[in-house]
Amino acid sequence: MKLGIYVEDFKIYFELIKELKRLGSYIYGKENFHEIIIGIDPGLRTGMVIIGDGVVLEEFEVNNLEKIKSILNLIKADYLPDKLLIRIGKGDIPDRNKIINDIYGQFDIEIVDESKTSPTKNRNIEAAKKIAMKKGELVSKKLERRFKEGEIVEIQRRSRILSNNEITISKKLAIKVLTGEIDINKAIKIQRSG
Repeated sequence: MKLGIYVEDFKIYFELIKELKRLGSYIYGKENFHEIIIGIDPGLRTGMVIIGDGVVLEEFEVNNLEKIKSILNLIKADYLPDKLLIRIGKGDIPDRNKIINDIYGQFDIEIVDESKTSPTKNRNIEAAKKIAMKKGELVSKKLERRFKEGEIVEIQRRSRILSNNEITISKKLAIKVLTGEIDINKAIKIQRSG
């Protein structure tokens, strides 16, 4: 069953949704959920599923990895679980490691072998459900960040724009920019002098 809510003020809408999430545990005869497990299938369209004490509560896709940390913090604040566990598929290594490194130390995280989790229909969400329900290996440290070729090329493209098409920084410098070791302006200076 789906329910539509019409409000003129979006603030009211978000407050209403927040309260409905908190009340969600009462529907199941509980004051709150003991354990929330969030399954994440990383990728271009990251599938996410929220399971509260074995019941699927929400499922959705996220198109921007930068939003995942704030989404997880909202889930924690909205549902107020006793325990919150993140289970993430191990397949897409660059995106997986970025998500893990962004949230490491704030949540318990397990990496799950996601082989044979991607069905043909609603692929990302269904895979996230299977990931959430499968025990994984606990993450005990931040992981090495690996970058996709497109991310590196994008930083190189930006260096050309910022230098008025005079400089294209090297792949090595682009990776240093992506890791936050240096900013793009410093990378351009280094490339110019080198």
